[in-house]
Amino acid sequence: MRKAPSLRNNNGALQVRVRLEGQEHFINRLGRWDDPIAVAKAQAISAEIWRDYREGTLDWSLCRYKPLVEGKDPELLKAMEDLMLRKRQGRTTHAYRVLKRYGGALRTEGEVREFLRWMEAEGLAASTRSTILSTIRTVQPANKPLASVQIRVPHRSVQEEVLSKGEIQKVLEDIRTNEEWFYACFAVWLGTGLRNAELIGLTWDCVRLEEGELLITKTLRRDGVATPQIDPIKAPLISRFIPFACDFLFLAYISISCYQVP
Repeated sequence: MRKAPSLRNNNGALQVRVRLEGQEHFINRLGRWDDPIAVAKAQAISAEIWRDYREGTLDWSLCRYKPLVEGKDPELLKAMEDLMLRKRQGRTTHAYRVLKRYGGALRTEGEVREFLRWMEAEGLAASTRSTILSTIRTVQPANKPLASVQIRVPHRSVQEEVLSKGEIQKVLEDIRTNEEWFYACFAVWLGTGLRNAELIGLTWDCVRLEEGELLITKTLRRDGVATPQIDPIKAPLISRFIPFACDFLFLAYISISCYQVP
């Protein structure tokens, strides 16, 4: 950058034109060219960019200098929405919805840390906060404040979360007494170790009566956008057989009847 960014009249709309490494970039949503207040704000943005460049603290993504719309960053929200619609994954959908609900910008390290504090106050686990931050980085890879903040995800022992046989019996007995409608689903789930999406994805062609086993080849896919669908299991997971006792047959029937996705 050889000189400070200049102001540009784009058919009456005010822009700040920044030339970085031979390419021109524009900061928009500043107001009208004939509005003296908008011009003064644009001049302040230009001066800030030039100062940061000379001091070696320039945000090369220019995110920090772009104006907010009602306190929100419309470009970031649009990029996250496009990612959600393109990937159609539960992870990207959740990240977009959390960011949209938060409503703030993520242009500085202080703003990013405030977003992390907000997510923690919302009850989101450290692993979830880390995943959301990682997803946002994919649409703003040049955003240094996002890259500089790390979340410590505590090690979690899976063994500590496994229910004992006695605990499983207590859970099932409580469900049978207080929530009988759910008993069949939980009995098959806890009795076979199926994943949630595999349980909901069970269909009658998965039940092999003569062999006394369940064939697990399908899983429920939910992206938070479209209607849930039952899809074939993809790598790295593989299809497998789950043996089941005779009394599980009736429970499997009830489970499939109650939870089958149309």
